[in-house]
Amino acid sequence: MKSYLLSSLIFLPWVLFVIPRVLGSSSSFWIPQMTWMQLFLLPFSLLTSYDSFWNYYDRYRIVTNVALIGILLVLLMLPYKMKGLVKGLKAYLLIWGLVVPLVVAGISFVKPIFVVRYVLFSTYGLLFLYIYLIKESMVSSKLKVGMGLILLLLLGHFDYYMIQFRQRNEAKTYMKILETSLKKGDELVLQSSTPYFVVRYYIPDAHVKIDSQEKDVPQYVGKVLIPKDAYGRSELVYPNKSFYIDAQRIQVNSLF
Repeated sequence: MKSYLLSSLIFLPWVLFVIPRVLGSSSSFWIPQMTWMQLFLLPFSLLTSYDSFWNYYDRYRIVTNVALIGILLVLLMLPYKMKGLVKGLKAYLLIWGLVVPLVVAGISFVKPIFVVRYVLFSTYGLLFLYIYLIKESMVSSKLKVGMGLILLLLLGHFDYYMIQFRQRNEAKTYMKILETSLKKGDELVLQSSTPYFVVRYYIPDAHVKIDSQEKDVPQYVGKVLIPKDAYGRSELVYPNKSFYIDAQRIQVNSLF
């Protein structure tokens, strides 16, 4: 108990410093508001780092999440070989793998700060929790192997879809096709400012324009580095062409 109190006291100054600044900020931010569905899908999100704007696994995520929660609840209720040791480690792993992201998710209902890739440290805690509980549970070896295989199949199914998605939407290939289609005087028009630097990286000589006004572009995309003349669309004269780019497709691939 003393160790928990000591850890809390050491952590308290950071909480008192950060939380008021986060909750008191009135500036707009890019993180969306937390929803109850996101909270429900937290175990699945932590173990896969999947974000709903990718879309490729939406139809399976609820079923996978229910299975992951079900396995965890069963494991938490099973008897264990070394009760004292397991109880202590189980508490630490629960805090590491679930309590911390749950606290961040709870704050995000008031001030959006939750992004899956920002709490990836909890992924390891949750994985260790599953592995440790399976290993130390007082059940038959066949049941342990069965639960382990179910976890592997669930996560393997997601990995398969992720690999297929990345193969279909390879940003580098997409950019190469565009580059070969461009001629002198043509321009690339982005519907969003987010992938601006990705496009400039792959096609450095292209004339890239952002189809929005400068005031509408958020600061987090590196707005200060985007030249003033990159906003708006040019009035091209035939035979020059404008290539209107699917910014979401490039944005998704640039995250991998």
